Amino acid sequence: MTNEDLINSYNTVHDRTWSNKDFLNENLNVSRSLYIEESIQMRIPVTKKLHVVAFLYGLPFNPDQQNDLVKFQKQVKSIIGETLVYFVKPQNFGLELAVLKWPEENLKANIIEKSIQVVTKELNKNSEVNLILNGFQINPDGCIVARGIDLSGEFLALRKRIMAHDDLFPKKQSGWVHIPLGRILEPLGIEKFNELKHLVEQSIQSAPINFGKVGRLKLVNETQWYMEERKILNEF
Repeated sequence: MTNEDLINSYNTVHDRTWSNKDFLNENLNVSRSLYIEESIQMRIPVTKKLHVVAFLYGLPFNPDQQNDLVKFQKQVKSIIGETLVYFVKPQNFGLELAVLKWPEENLKANIIEKSIQVVTKELNKNSEVNLILNGFQINPDGCIVARGIDLSGEFLALRKRIMAHDDLFPKKQSGWVHIPLGRILEPLGIEKFNELKHLVEQSIQSAPINFGKVGRLKLVNETQWYMEERKILNEF
């Protein structure tokens, strides 16, 4: 995948969101399913205990990088007001390279050790992942993401190299270079939805933000969604 392909992929999903007059409940239910029902009813969303093992950058990013991402969150909040929303905590921002285990799967024997060996072998330590942000977007299910583009080319290349080991990694993987920022969890109404559309399009059309180098890759054992509970198993 080239960076042009990546932007086109972002835009395809972006366009799907704004083809409607508001967020649709059937789409938002996908997002709401990630939160404890009682917390949704109390309007203080708490993510569910879900077990994922994944390779990520960030956790945390540096303070300036966190601020770049928090600005996007604040812009969304300024428009949606008291609409039910969950924002990822700044210290939990991460850039997902590859998932080793999804919540619905069992952890295979020795897979962590084997994956560490593979990533150690495939990681190019002479080429650091260096991002710019092409604004942010909101997907039809309310998921808010920063649109990353890797200037080094190493991120997508590394993903491709480790995915060649298909006996280790599930086929279900992201094709993007995005950083999750949160989720809108209920419709906005037509007026706010249009305001949000304008904000999102403005962010995409603005000059890219120099996010910078994303630091060391980490293998993370996540036990609560959006890294609310996690343990770093290895750093590369």
